[in-house]
Amino acid sequence: MLAEENSVEEIGLRRYKTELATAGTGYILLGLWSVIKVTMSMFLGEMSFKRVFSDMEILPEDYLPMMITYFAVTFVITAFIFLLHIYIGRGAIRASRGGRKRGYLVLAFIAEIFVSLTIIADIIRLFSGTAENVDTLVATIVVDMTVLSILWGMFHSNHVIKKLTKQQKAKGPCT
Repeated sequence: MLAEENSVEEIGLRRYKTELATAGTGYILLGLWSVIKVTMSMFLGEMSFKRVFSDMEILPEDYLPMMITYFAVTFVITAFIFLLHIYIGRGAIRASRGGRKRGYLVLAFIAEIFVSLTIIADIIRLFSGTAENVDTLVATIVVDMTVLSILWGMFHSNHVIKKLTKQQKAKGPCT
């Protein structure tokens, strides 16, 4: 029994299932970071209400409704992004425990495309000299590259788990 539990396939399966669960947890935590980043930029940074609407002449009676609308729309978008991170992360964790494996991968692939495009756009902004705060932009690129590596890790772990599971089933039960 001990030899069966410690076969090459079993060791690999445990390793990659742990990596998949860790990637899912990391993706959820980076989703939380995204919420914090957006919230901070809404009050202090480039997306602050005053900066976004600085070129517009706003009547005093329109100021409060516009501000409420701005924050509500930003909150809904931020909540959607965070829920997407939770869905993908929990899907990876569930798949690492043998649960359903497909739904989160499609959304993770779409997220990977968006993150890649964001990195490319940020790099273009960095080297074109149009970025206002270079330090923040570099930090954003590093965090986005971390997200990208987590997503790649999810795909790789899922692929190896599937391959090792097929090998294990092909061997059949050890007697």
